[in-house]
Amino acid sequence: MEPDHVGRINSSAPLPSSSQPIGLEGLANAAEQLPPTLNDREWQIQDDYEWCLHDAEVRRAYGGKVVVAYHRRIWGAGHNHLAAWEEAHRQAPELCKENIAVVVVPLDWNEANEGG
Repeated sequence: MEPDHVGRINSSAPLPSSSQPIGLEGLANAAEQLPPTLNDREWQIQDDYEWCLHDAEVRRAYGGKVVVAYHRRIWGAGHNHLAAWEEAHRQAPELCKENIAVVVVPLDWNEANEGG
């Protein structure tokens, strides 16, 4: 399978047959075709994603919910991806789905266990 221009696997490319092992040379060739690093947009999405997972305030406010984040700001939140996106789109219709991080925020363990 050949990666496309953004590193995803092109499913229309033929798979090697089981009688043709890829070997180390084949793996090295495949690795050379992958993009060397993330682009600026991908780094921003990754930063927003990690921020949602690890920021104490985000976890306290949105733990257990799905959020739409862009540039370390929560634009929408809900109990599922669609609800979060709909809220974000109401607040900022210009947001592009390709530029946002959609994250299931983990529950803050301490907050979840305080009641009992």
